[in-house]
Amino acid sequence: MLYLLGVLALIFGLIVSVALHEFGHLIPAKRFGVLVPQYMVGFGPTLFSRRVGGTEYGIKAILLGGYVRILGMYPKPRDNTPRFRIDGHGRALTLAQAQTSGVDSQRWHPTLAEIARQSATDEIPPDATGQPYYLLNPVRKIVIMLGGPVMNLLLSVVLLLVSICFIGYSAPTLTLAEVQGCTATDYGSDPDGCELRYPARAAGLQPGQTISEVAGVPVDDWEAFREQLARHRGDTVSITTVSVSGNSQHQVAIPADGSAIGVVARTQQQRGTFADVVADVRYIFIGTLQVVVRLPIAVWDTAASMFTGSQRNADVISVVGVGRMAGEISDSGQISAADRVSSLLSLLASLNMALFVFNLIPLPPLDGGHIVGSLWQIIRDGSRRLRGLNKLGAPDTARAMALTYSVVALLIIMTVILVIADIVKPVPLG
Repeated sequence: MLYLLGVLALIFGLIVSVALHEFGHLIPAKRFGVLVPQYMVGFGPTLFSRRVGGTEYGIKAILLGGYVRILGMYPKPRDNTPRFRIDGHGRALTLAQAQTSGVDSQRWHPTLAEIARQSATDEIPPDATGQPYYLLNPVRKIVIMLGGPVMNLLLSVVLLLVSICFIGYSAPTLTLAEVQGCTATDYGSDPDGCELRYPARAAGLQPGQTISEVAGVPVDDWEAFREQLARHRGDTVSITTVSVSGNSQHQVAIPADGSAIGVVARTQQQRGTFADVVADVRYIFIGTLQVVVRLPIAVWDTAASMFTGSQRNADVISVVGVGRMAGEISDSGQISAADRVSSLLSLLASLNMALFVFNLIPLPPLDGGHIVGSLWQIIRDGSRRLRGLNKLGAPDTARAMALTYSVVALLIIMTVILVIADIVKPVPLG
């Protein structure tokens, strides 16, 4: 039951994340007077909708994403823009070239870019009061396209803030919750081996005692205690403890192979600071960026591992793998309820960071692809202004439709590979 609740919590979190991503596009688009006829959460048949301020807001049946329709993404073609191919092959012709070719217009076939332009033009209603996207100045276009990814970044920060500063995490203290030892049967059959395996019990350490010194060196936390043990591998050292009955010293033989001495720390809930949040945001951002940079190679390695038996690449997983992680976290009996909630929030924070970084990839149809087009417009028109020439306006981004379809196909293929891998060869957890 807890496993299912964890999966459902993750799905709900993803739906909210995607909805807020699209809302990040919607807010500046409406502010700048762009035509925005729809904002929908989900796909398929509409379950509920309401029209407010010229925009239909609604929820659809298949809650696997969402979208905001921004009209007029592609500018109208210029006179020198190639638009048609005769019989669907050969070089593309401008409208004037096609008209003077002597070929019947029934044999003119629009290019992919022309189809996209016509669709963008046809979807603008004749009585529209707003303006199409392509007429905006490039800075406003960038603000609209950045709105979605930035919303995911902000959501990632908020989730980490709640997880670290409000819920906190279970941290080990220097007070012992358990001192492990052999059973009576084990002790009777191999008392010497028992002392070697559980030197803390053999030295007389007891639950409830608090460790204060190791080999005469004060320790302030569990990590410092472990570091001192590592420095004295193979030695017998004095461990000083504090309890209600006073201080006591125990001569403990530290295993030379670095294995544990047989003590379990008592934990307590601790809250981090905003500096911890900043450090985690930076760590997750850098890690996500590194994964995205090598994403095609990582997916290729994942596909190969399913056929070669090699170790699965743990850097990339699909939503199926993430759902499995959420279920395992929720169903874990080894961590407290607060730690489970904190871990789920951190997982969602990582996913939102992934949405932030991934959507800024400078390829269409991702947000980064539209941003690159607007940056090119700024550079090109700035250069022309310095040379005393007129601006050319919005670049013809519809000419990148072949690249757009290629990127979409590649993303679908990578998603299918990762989903299959997460089913037949999942990443080991823990």
